[in-house]
Amino acid sequence: MLHDAVTRLPSQLWTPQRDAADCVLNAFAMGAERQLVVMPCGTGKTHLAVHIAHEIAPNSRSLVVVPTLDLLHQTARVWYDAGRKGTYLGLCSDKETSEAALAGVLTLTRDPADLTARLRAADGPTSVFVTYQSLHKLPPAHQEHLLPRWDLIVVDEAHRTAGARNKRWGIVHDNDAIPARHRLYLTATPRIWDVNKGITAEPVASMDDVTLYGKVAYRYSLAQAIHEGRLADYRIAAPEIHDPQLRAALALNGRRCLRTPQGDAMRVAAGQLALFEARARHGIRRTVVFSRSIVQCDAFAETLPETAAILPGRHADGLWTAAIHSGHSRALRKERTDRFASPGLPPARGTLGDLNVLCNVRLCVEGVDFPLADSVLFTDPKRSTIDIVQAIGRALRIAPGTDKIATLIIPVVFGPGQRPEEATFGTPYHLLHQVMIALRAYDEHVFVRLPVSGPASRLSHNDIAIRPARAREIAPHLMLRIMEPEPDVWDTGMAAAQQYFDDQGHLNVPSNYIDAAGFHLGCWLGYQRALKLAGNLTPARTAALATCKMTWSHPKGSTEHYLHLAQAYASEHGHLLAEPAHKFRGRPLGQWLAEQRQAAADGTLPPPYERALKDIDPYWNPSWPREWQRMCTRARAGRLTIPAGPLPTHADDLTRWLDEQFDAFPTLTKGQQSQLAALALRHDPLALALRRPHGHQARTHAQGLRAARRFFRRHQHLRVPADYADDHGGTRFPLGRWIADLRIMVGEGLLNHEEIDSVEALAMEWLPGLACDNAPAALPATPTTATLPADTAKPTPPPDLAQPSRHHPAFWIADRQSAPSALSEVLLHGGRRQLLSLPAGAGKTMIAATLASKTASPVCLVLGPDPTYLHHVVKTWRLVRPGPLAALNMRPTRNGNAGTTLASAGDLADWMTQQPPGSLVLARYRDAGLIAESHRDHDLPPWDHLIVEEAHRTAEGIIDPHHPHATIHYDDGILAHSRLYLTATPCIPYQLPVHADQMWDAWAVNMPNQPIFGIHQHTAERPELEADEVLSPYQWMQIHVPQPPPLPGPRWSNSPMRWRAQAIGAAHLIELNNLRRVVAVLKDLKQAEAFACQLAVQMLDAEIVVPPQGATRQQHNQPVIRCQRASDPMPPDLDAVVLPADHYTTIELVDALRPLMGQRPQRATQTAIIVPEAVAPNAPAPTEPTAVMRKVTAAIWAHDPTTFDQSAATRAAGERTLSRGNR
Repeated sequence: MLHDAVTRLPSQLWTPQRDAADCVLNAFAMGAERQLVVMPCGTGKTHLAVHIAHEIAPNSRSLVVVPTLDLLHQTARVWYDAGRKGTYLGLCSDKETSEAALAGVLTLTRDPADLTARLRAADGPTSVFVTYQSLHKLPPAHQEHLLPRWDLIVVDEAHRTAGARNKRWGIVHDNDAIPARHRLYLTATPRIWDVNKGITAEPVASMDDVTLYGKVAYRYSLAQAIHEGRLADYRIAAPEIHDPQLRAALALNGRRCLRTPQGDAMRVAAGQLALFEARARHGIRRTVVFSRSIVQCDAFAETLPETAAILPGRHADGLWTAAIHSGHSRALRKERTDRFASPGLPPARGTLGDLNVLCNVRLCVEGVDFPLADSVLFTDPKRSTIDIVQAIGRALRIAPGTDKIATLIIPVVFGPGQRPEEATFGTPYHLLHQVMIALRAYDEHVFVRLPVSGPASRLSHNDIAIRPARAREIAPHLMLRIMEPEPDVWDTGMAAAQQYFDDQGHLNVPSNYIDAAGFHLGCWLGYQRALKLAGNLTPARTAALATCKMTWSHPKGSTEHYLHLAQAYASEHGHLLAEPAHKFRGRPLGQWLAEQRQAAADGTLPPPYERALKDIDPYWNPSWPREWQRMCTRARAGRLTIPAGPLPTHADDLTRWLDEQFDAFPTLTKGQQSQLAALALRHDPLALALRRPHGHQARTHAQGLRAARRFFRRHQHLRVPADYADDHGGTRFPLGRWIADLRIMVGEGLLNHEEIDSVEALAMEWLPGLACDNAPAALPATPTTATLPADTAKPTPPPDLAQPSRHHPAFWIADRQSAPSALSEVLLHGGRRQLLSLPAGAGKTMIAATLASKTASPVCLVLGPDPTYLHHVVKTWRLVRPGPLAALNMRPTRNGNAGTTLASAGDLADWMTQQPPGSLVLARYRDAGLIAESHRDHDLPPWDHLIVEEAHRTAEGIIDPHHPHATIHYDDGILAHSRLYLTATPCIPYQLPVHADQMWDAWAVNMPNQPIFGIHQHTAERPELEADEVLSPYQWMQIHVPQPPPLPGPRWSNSPMRWRAQAIGAAHLIELNNLRRVVAVLKDLKQAEAFACQLAVQMLDAEIVVPPQGATRQQHNQPVIRCQRASDPMPPDLDAVVLPADHYTTIELVDALRPLMGQRPQRATQTAIIVPEAVAPNAPAPTEPTAVMRKVTAAIWAHDPTTFDQSAATRAAGERTLSRGNR
């Protein structure tokens, strides 16, 4: 402990810090490896940590983990100022420290090897600081560079590490990855994750888990810190409006709390006015404003001087406002925060002092120190208790020698005489008000209990800036209301205890006693006894109760005594479901538990006792049969599996019980389902059906999995007839159709690994018809060097159904000056070619991957148009054939967690020589020249299979040696034993003819007529797939809208008004057909922005997105419309495509329509292609199709040649004309 003056640091600890240090050091001395300290923001946790580190490891290694770069430099400065000597190192992305005092002291590095070398060379104590983002570099430093074990790891803002154990920051808990003698977790806001309020298959790190965070060594409450003067006290203020009409316009009440732009604008004005009223009444000088979005943050800072200017009293004088958010550089943020924190001059007598206002979005939270800040304004409701507590902490820090009362302003509108609870109840600000009141009034420890599967908060970049409105009208009617908390619980309880003692002469109060005022005195006294026994009751309170002759041991018949028995019983049995006649340690525990259940049913069980029983066993009083709960408790401790086939006759009762739950799961309560989901069945693929599904696809899959197991048990296979339906419990499930849908979805990469594994556990056959007559031809087998044992029969290679090219292979040589050395090998084997065309969404990639994998360990090259498309492709390939993976000049997978990125032709050749057979390489079309260079200059051997995805993009025009993509197609470019071209549109006309007697002789792409693409295999038409409910049906709509008169001058072509008519037509059809996921395709970004602007005017409730913005969380039934260029990758999940421009190529339209034409009925029952066209006012409807319509119909024909016959090719189904008057 900190008793030896020689070993102490020169800085001093104040009493609560010293108590905390002693508690932690004593626990570590007694063998504890992990400890948790809970102290409010601003009470010196960092200063405490350096003293503990110095006492534990005065000459050794300490690691400090912090969430941000700014906090890393700030923490290192605190450690250095406290007198900690030795070497200071930082592992982060910064190159140099931002703290001038640490220049030449703190060395920053990004390299774990460099960190290890510097740490080993250090002499004396070493302090290393790392951000959470750089934590992943430490395990390799320990494993590969032999970084020594840490003596102490200090995890600051430790609530950041709670949640899913598999997230990157969770590695800080792993002593194998980052070994340490001791771990010290510091936080002001512990997070307790409640697995009963959410379902997850992944382990969860909750801060009440002593195996991860240790026991709470010391707790210092916010109320205690304020009482002792370590933090400022605070007042809660809100605007009070006396005018009833204004108050009604400002109120945010009602069940749905509907918000309007006008109401939001008035509430912004009221909040700004309340800020100036607080300045006048309480002299506030530095205010931190919390906003929900970047645009709102900027707008508040920009408009605050405007609001000040309309007020009397010279509020605009001495006003400084600024905004900081993630859109600003760190240098600009530091400049503004330094300006905000500067002391300034005191105000002259009779004048308003300077007011500094700093608006922020999630930046002024953890580790930000503003001792001079005296007020906080919340412009929007907070939905996280942790965010609220952290935000309040910005105003509670006290600078040395100052005495302040912080002002916390919330924009809740009060009426005269209205109670705070009435004003906030039912509004989004209710949680904010409750937390503020509770933290000031109560000494009870406030924990944050979070559901495991809750919606994640997002930072909105697409919000609309709300400017204040009607401020001049509101100002005369606004006053500032100060809200006071209810009386202190301790004072109320002590007064009740004193009254009981005066009446009865003792405090032997029954546990369930309630006094005349309705106070639960028996429960409260039991709580004080528990605090005393745990050493957490302050001496002053102990002495106060002692004056009433308080006995500190729990009486034998008290509830607290039985709770101790219940805790011991649950530790032995795992539950609290003892039979009523059961006695435990000589006491009738079973009878007592039955009485508590009856009291809970009658509503007479005090809430603290009910919470205590739930803490011991969350299911102590289940609404379902108790025998079920006992079996579930047994299942938690067992090693269980879910049998796929018939249940064995020798199966035990626990296995039979679990087998019953598989089919009964949908009928169980949420509490039962959550317990089944938490059972140790992670490695059983069928356990997927024992989790509550989220989303339509997950629900359908769970229902199908149960139906599939019943079929498998009867037939021992999943070759289900297409029209077969499972009838169980009065519900019919179309199992045959579901199996067919799975085969399509796996081909599109729309099933995750768990879903695939679950049906494969039931012997799922992904391609049962591969050997049938209608299956695509198999790719040719290639020789392999693998040898078989002498006694093993040589396997029969798959049949080679592909025909050799009708031309000699030498025909496909471009006569380049230097041919690859292995060209003769390709020509000798007769390079084979095949064109496979299937409608979009029919699973071409899955077929190609499966056919390629039929040959022995093939080496494959897949070419595609862009990384987005290739990342979708690789998901499907890796389901069929996992193996070595690489990509040329791109990440092999979207998240970059698999495969190797290659940068040159030499890298490709070197990588291939090091790989076993069966490797897969991805590349874009534009990198085909690098692959050819690797063949020619680095002796890269030929590929077994070259698969060209979206092959029509490489086939425009006539393929000859001078074609832009000739390297892909000619044998002396990329060497391959076989080429497979995949496309949904092998034939693309430039446009459809106007009249039926015109010839179709103008083709942009005509692959079947070019021998270089080999034999054409076409196995399915779109109408068949629509009839089998594999693809969604589509319709196309043309609408004519009168164009407004053009603006004078040449600016009309660039004016957003040019797109007004098209936007009106598109909005009309989107709303009429209730379309919700829409993409509007335009020629360039300027057109996309102009069309989005006009569309936003027509559709006020829609979210309009222009790349590179991403959509925010979609509201229920809210349209999301993405306006983008034709060259941008299309999103995969669409209801409609809008084509408002007049300059497209047919191939651009074909590519834009591909995701829509591949849509599945499970996602959209019908899709739409919308073509809004502007026409002259009062003009008759066109008699012949426009050039745009001819190209659009050509693109539709390319996807579905059965749609039009030549005579009706240009008639638009659903053509409409819309006048301005009937909009």
